[in-house]
Parts: sequence; structure tokens; C-alpha cells
Amino acid sequence: MAIYFRRWGKDRTWLQVHDKLYQWIRVGASREPSPWEAAFDSQSVETATMICTNVGFEAGKQIHGRKGFITVDLLGLVLRVLVTSASVPEPAGAKLNVHLLAGLSDER
Repeated sequence: MAIYFRRWGKDRTWLQVHDKLYQWIRVGASREPSPWEAAFDSQSVETATMICTNVGFEAGKQIHGRKGFITVDLLGLVLRVLVTSASVPEPAGAKLNVHLLAGLSDER
């Protein structure tokens, strides 16, 4: 079972399943399949030191860890989530998340 999970993550099958289910829920709520507007937010989470190479320091909040960027539509449905080091500033993380949403980036 783990082999399928890993393989589907690499070939983006999970992303395609998420997007199709997302569109079905929007159509079921009498909305267009793709949203016109979205909301962005980020949250920093402290992690243990030396846990991963993708850990940074956010000077504003004095946190050593990771930062998660989330994009939701106006129904509150998750469009994309991006996890980076905490040192990535909000504008850069939001821009990366928009590129993920538009399919312009191959990040996962």
C-alpha cells in the first residue's frame, strides 16, 4: 500500500484526485468549478533543531522551524498548501503558492 501512496505522490495522482473532488464539491454547492477569488494565510511552527534541512528562522516571531502557506477559496475549501522553512517571507511564500495553484511550479 505504501508503494502506491508514494508513487501517486510523485506522479501527482493525489493532486488530480484532490482537484477533481474539489470541483465536484463546488458544483454541488451551485458554484463554478474553479474559484475566482481565494484567501491566503501563513503560520510558523517551531520544530526541534537538526530535524530537517528545510528549517529556518523567522526573525519577526523569533521562531526556528517551518512555515505553512495555505490557499482557500471563499467556501473555505483548501486549494493548495505549501510548507517551507520559516525564513521565507510572506510575500515570497504567497507568490510560490500562487505559482503552485496556477501549475507554474513543480514544487510539492
